[in-house]
Amino acid sequence: MQSSLDNVLEKLSAAAKQKALVPFVGHRVPCEPGAAYPGWLELPQRLLALDAEEIPPYLSAPERRRMEGFLEQVQELLEKYKEKDGTEEIYAKAIRNLLVVTEALRYRLPHDVYRHFLEEIYKPKTHEKNSKEIQKALLELKAPLILTTNYDQSLEDAYAEKFRRAAPVYYRVDAMQRTYAEIRQSERFGIFKLHGSITEPTGMILTEIDYRKLAYGQFGYTAMVANIFINHSVLLLGFSMLDPELRVLLDTIKPYLKDKFNETPDYILLPQEEAKSMEAVLNDHGMGVIPHDGGKKEMLDFIKSITPPAVTRE
Repeated sequence: MQSSLDNVLEKLSAAAKQKALVPFVGHRVPCEPGAAYPGWLELPQRLLALDAEEIPPYLSAPERRRMEGFLEQVQELLEKYKEKDGTEEIYAKAIRNLLVVTEALRYRLPHDVYRHFLEEIYKPKTHEKNSKEIQKALLELKAPLILTTNYDQSLEDAYAEKFRRAAPVYYRVDAMQRTYAEIRQSERFGIFKLHGSITEPTGMILTEIDYRKLAYGQFGYTAMVANIFINHSVLLLGFSMLDPELRVLLDTIKPYLKDKFNETPDYILLPQEEAKSMEAVLNDHGMGVIPHDGGKKEMLDFIKSITPPAVTRE
């Protein structure tokens, strides 16, 4: 097991030196002390909690109970799926239930209230020292770009704090496509927010419906993401294979990756237990697993272990 892990670390270190490694950051990467930015699975519950704080709340008691019931079913179905008692149909049913709640909240809450709630959730409340250590460590990899499905600004804030200038961040499809073409030919760097940013809430990709509109309505988006996976070793951190925002993206680009060469393998950091239960799904997506308990110190140590020595960005 250790020799296998050493081999993976060697491959990732080599990819980092060749500027072929691309970190892909999920919402479970630790950031602000005491804060956890939600992904698609957690967002409806956070929105319901914020609505409950409003006087009066915007949702009636029956509406709230119905939504909470759907979310309880989502968790039950996901547990069943994770324990191998279920099939992909079970997972799909869980995500459909999740979609019902997220879409209902979007259209039931007044537009300005919905936007305010999103800002309450995704805009940082603190700026404590060392609150973005992992994000800063990722910048030391000197990767050509960093991908994220997160909406918060922790990566761009870490960049600004570290390099004393605004981060080159992109979340509109045409800008990402243009920048990626330039990165392939130069020393440019970019942070690609694949599902949008809290700085522009109306453009945030919050459900599978949003993603399908993006993937099939924005020319070249899917091909661009697939090309990044084809031409680089992508390292996924802060994700679970239960996260629908990750699964829908990987499912969309999977046809493009069937002929991907092993010279650029992709890896995901996962707890050992989840890696075992999700083995079939991981194999289906051609994803190698690096066992990881999700702790901040372990993640920092891992990133440092694959960082090329004496490398800093100008």
